[in-house]
Amino acid sequence: MRLSVWAELRGIRYKTAWRMWKAKTLPVPAYQLATGTVVIEGDPAVSSREQRRWFEFSLRVLIKTLTPVMPATVKS
Repeated sequence: MRLSVWAELRGIRYKTAWRMWKAKTLPVPAYQLATGTVVIEGDPAVSSREQRRWFEFSLRVLIKTLTPVMPATVKS
């Protein structure tokens, strides 16, 4: 998973997670792609709480993406 998602699941800011990556203090194995994206390797110890937070985060993103912008209704 991407570093930003990992940070969101743990309730920390992305910038904090990025600093941890740069300082080599992340508590999980990670690597960086040629594009610059930091990828966290599979985290087998993901708790049900983290799974729920990931689900809620994904749901919020999906709703924002799929909800059409409705124009204000005009009364005649």
